[in-house]
Parts: sequence; C-alpha cells; structure tokens
Amino acid sequence: MLGPVCVGLQLSGVSGTGAGSESFFVNRISRLRWWWQSVWGATLAAFGLRSARSQKVSFRWNRPGPPPDLSKIPRPTWLIPDDEIGVATGMRASLVSNERHALALVDCIGYSNGFEFTIAYRSRDEIPHQLLGMGAAPSSDGELIVRIDYPDGERGTSGDRGMNAMTAHYEAAYEGKEPPLPTGPVVLPQGGGGGGKRYQFSYWCWPLPPDGPMKVIVEWVGAGIPSTTVEIDASSIRQAGLTSTLLWDC
Repeated sequence: MLGPVCVGLQLSGVSGTGAGSESFFVNRISRLRWWWQSVWGATLAAFGLRSARSQKVSFRWNRPGPPPDLSKIPRPTWLIPDDEIGVATGMRASLVSNERHALALVDCIGYSNGFEFTIAYRSRDEIPHQLLGMGAAPSSDGELIVRIDYPDGERGTSGDRGMNAMTAHYEAAYEGKEPPLPTGPVVLPQGGGGGGKRYQFSYWCWPLPPDGPMKVIVEWVGAGIPSTTVEIDASSIRQAGLTSTLLWDC
C-alpha cells in the first residue's frame, strides 16, 4: 500500500487514481492536498520520476530500465496501522479559547505504534476560504502548526519531517535497502473537514510517547492565534496504545 496519497499516477501504462472533492465542504482541505502532493512528488522524484506539465497529475520515468512497481514497495511501519482500530483515551483538552476563536484537542486514540488525534476549530465568524488554503498553494503563515514535545525531550512538528521520512522510505525500498525509521517523532497531517464556522483537523503522531507530561503547542498566524502551549498526560495515551490489539492474525 502507498498510504493516504491523494494524487493520480501514470507510469508507462501503470495507473492509479485518487478522488477528492473540489467544493468547499471537502474531506481533505487544499492545504493538506498540497502537502501530500509535495510528499508524493518528492518520493517520485527520488525514483527518477518527473512531473509532466498538464492539468492531470502524471509522471514520467527518468531512469534506465523499466519503472518500479510501486505497489510492491512495503508501506512504512511508522504510519497508522491498517489492522488496528485503536483504543480511545477519552482525552480532551482546550488549547485556545478567546472572544473570536477556540481550538481543542479531541478524539485522541492510541495504537501500538503511535496515536491519532483531532484538533477542533471553532470561529465566531465565517471561516474565510483562503484561511484553509482553498484554491491556492498555502503559505507558511497561513497554516495551523502543531508541535508535540514528548516527555523525554523529543519533539515533532507538522512540517517537513514526515515528507522527508516518506521519501527516504520509498527510496531505500526501491534500492533494495532496509527503509530507515524517521529521525524523530512525526506529526503527520491526515485530513480535515467542515465549513462555515467550524473545522476539524486530523493528525497522526509516531511513535507512542513515554509516560509523563507531554506538551502540545499550536500556532496559527493566519487566524490570529499566537503560539500556545498546553500540557497533557502522555501516560494515558501510552496505556491505550499498549492495549490496542490486531484485528487479524497474520
């Protein structure tokens, strides 16, 4: 499997497609679509694939020999497991609450190798399309930044590390090498949905944290939300993850 990639692929007769709505009420906001296209583009570029200039997303093979069968490259082990439902932690934490905005961490679920969480955004006013990156490449100031500071001092941010780790994984697998694990915690945007005055952002975080206090830092310059830190208990997340079980025996 190739993971949650949202772009089409054409390789000398080998093709795959991903679907997505172009309306405002979408399940994957434009910002995340741009992020995943960057991940996918960087991964394919590492293989020698180059983007063709057209409205349809496509790539051409740019190395000697036939193109690789990407469907046979193993999925990164540090992504959210396909064979677990996970265990709910029951954790909810208010991150920001003022006269115009509210952000809260909700729906935190532990898995054997990490945890998934949702950040709920509420606005007193209609959320501008531009704030969610609709119809244009997102700016660094416009996106919601999430950072997780683990109890042991390690930290991960919803930035380039996930993209770099994805590229390194597929490049190593293509070369017949053991794919490396990310160099540190990964906070990976997964998707979002909403409209009007509300929106939900979903993230995957690898690996499971050790026991102890863990900091969640959020900043959204475009929405007028300054850097804000909230401390949560990582022990409940770890306990939930350690009790998550496989759905099927391999």
